[in-house]
Amino acid sequence: MVLTLPETGCSDVSFGLSYKSMISRNVTFFFEGHQLNGVRGEPIAKALFDAGIKTLSYSVKYKRPRGLHCARGRCVMCHMSVNGTPGVPTCITPLEEGMRIERENYQPVFGPFLTAVARLLPLPAGFYYRSFTKPSFLREFFVRTVRKMAGVGRLGTGGKLRVDGDAAAEEDRTPQGGPRIDGLYDVAVVGGGITGMAVAVSSAETGAKVLLVDEYPVPGGHSIGYQSNASLAASRDRLIESVAQHPSVHYHPNTTALGFYPPDTLLLGPGGSTGFEPCLGPTHTSSVTAGAARRRAMTRIRARSFVFATGAYDVVPVFENNDMPGIFGSRAIRLLLERDGLRPGKRAVVYGTGPALGQTAELLLHHEISVAALIDPSDRFHEAVTSSKKLGDISRISGARVIGTKGKDWISAVTVANGIFRGGDRPAETVLPCDLFCTAFAGQGAYELPHQAGFEFSLPEASLDENRVLIPDRTRVETEPGSGITCYVVGEAAGETLWNRKIDSGKETGKHAARPLDS
Repeated sequence: MVLTLPETGCSDVSFGLSYKSMISRNVTFFFEGHQLNGVRGEPIAKALFDAGIKTLSYSVKYKRPRGLHCARGRCVMCHMSVNGTPGVPTCITPLEEGMRIERENYQPVFGPFLTAVARLLPLPAGFYYRSFTKPSFLREFFVRTVRKMAGVGRLGTGGKLRVDGDAAAEEDRTPQGGPRIDGLYDVAVVGGGITGMAVAVSSAETGAKVLLVDEYPVPGGHSIGYQSNASLAASRDRLIESVAQHPSVHYHPNTTALGFYPPDTLLLGPGGSTGFEPCLGPTHTSSVTAGAARRRAMTRIRARSFVFATGAYDVVPVFENNDMPGIFGSRAIRLLLERDGLRPGKRAVVYGTGPALGQTAELLLHHEISVAALIDPSDRFHEAVTSSKKLGDISRISGARVIGTKGKDWISAVTVANGIFRGGDRPAETVLPCDLFCTAFAGQGAYELPHQAGFEFSLPEASLDENRVLIPDRTRVETEPGSGITCYVVGEAAGETLWNRKIDSGKETGKHAARPLDS
């Protein structure tokens, strides 16, 4: 399979990921009745951010501001109504000419007032089913008000439900620029990061027919773009080239694994969480019709072996105002900077531990974002941080914890406790002004699909609460006794954090997955 690069002239599929590298085409769109300008194909949220609109939604209960957060369409903080469709993740939905975009819930002038009044009333559970039922006009007004307070948006009527088997659905089984998704494979790999690519190539080299799916539009997962580690960058690029060139690897970007059904069925759907096609990176060849995002059908595949290289989610520790816009995990900030070309701030504080702390700080510096301080809750910084010449002049605080952030609609400062609460004493505090706060921890492995396949997860002890995440009790299971169908979990989803170990374990797993269970 060949990964085609449209309109960019870029010969390296691992770079040129910013939408600025594409040929610009300005478009007009409307945000809550106001006409704005943006670039076709860039994320809606980026276009709004560039227009000065950072608040994309409000929390349901207290109407606190919400903005860009996960950058992958999995949280609800950037969900908005697009062309009348509610719940659209604007961080991964491409901007098109004439789009009409709206927030989905009450503006803050109404929300807190109505919520405060409702909290004063002794309302029992389920009161909205029994209260204000008559007369009909009062009931109608009451239901509309409650729904608006909940921020659920509006769902239009009409349209046609497409299922697998329709002529249009069958046409969409073959993503543009790639081979048709067949119904049966030797090995199916979920996740196109460095681990998933290593699994796919290793399995294919044994002669197995391999399906590799990934929700992102480009391969590499969270290793895309700039890397201070030249060995990691080189290994990633070799894997991308191998995936692109190996005839037995069927690689499908912009494809989400929606669910696993034992013993041997995987349900696939379009990238993103609503059926809107995600943002078009330079390596993605499909197009979206002007004014509306095209939908694709779901499809089912079967395989003898399934490998879940689903990666990990960012972990944002618990502290006061940890939902403030302007707070990002290390994976989210990489996607925003490298994939979208969006710089969400100018001065950052980075809070984390291990090599990820230094890697995140060096990424920010590479994109000309100053780093005010590095904060490590452990007693000492990792060697990768202390030995980095690029981080030499940055203030460092170890053995400390972030206890809160300040700001109104966007973060303006971070409060750090220089010690641990003991005996009720209040530790010394330091306030660090910033307009960007990044966390850099190991991350919680994406366990949903593996759990559906029968993997059990536990929460082991860890020296830091931020690093205490669920990991699988084992890395290989047979979906049903005697079925001969095996599933594997590997990479960050299995708790692995070192990049070279991710690749090595992926190669080893790929060889095992390509062999029958009894071999």
